[in-house]
Amino acid sequence: MQPPKIKMLNPKLLISRLDITSKFIITLLVAMSIIAFLSITILVSQQKNAFDKLQGSSDEIVEGIFEVENKKSKAALRSKAQNLSAILAAIAPAAIAEFELSALANHATVISQDKDISFVTILSADGSALAEIGDKKGLASDQFVNHKIESDGLELGKVVIGYNYEQLNADLAEAKLQNEANQATMTTAKDASLKSSGLSLILSLGGLIIATLVIVYLLFKWIIASR
Repeated sequence: MQPPKIKMLNPKLLISRLDITSKFIITLLVAMSIIAFLSITILVSQQKNAFDKLQGSSDEIVEGIFEVENKKSKAALRSKAQNLSAILAAIAPAAIAEFELSALANHATVISQDKDISFVTILSADGSALAEIGDKKGLASDQFVNHKIESDGLELGKVVIGYNYEQLNADLAEAKLQNEANQATMTTAKDASLKSSGLSLILSLGGLIIATLVIVYLLFKWIIASR
């Protein structure tokens, strides 16, 4: 026994059997669906571009803030080193006069305990080191400050302090990581917003299309019936 043959529907035959109202409604449905699809695509694309521009502007602003704060922090760090060198220069004359090198070393050690300070040295008038704490390797020339040691107008030597950016750079790196995390959160929120917006547009336009088709169908039927 041969299996029954499946008859394929002829689209042209199917369309020819539809009445004029159905043909009109189908044509209108296809046209409105295409328009709705294009409208949703354009609107979502515009929203995405607006979000991207806003995020790009936000990134530039944050980078600018980081740069400004970094400069301010470096200036504050240099100012702190200068103040420390001035304090050490103010208390050093008595120890130098009495040649108490251990006292000078103690003073330099106290200053070097600051995590931003890498190097402290107290030099005599002829440039020899009376006390020296820390390591100046890796420090650039602009990471040193000095202050004269004077007593009654006589120059006894000078204090030289070298400072580092280790803590400053660590804080900056941590802030940038936090900013990247915030940016990732913003991107996730943007994607969710775009999806929600796209779905809302689809539902709104879908409802509008259905309502329009129903009204047009009923109106078309009424017109035909009135002839």
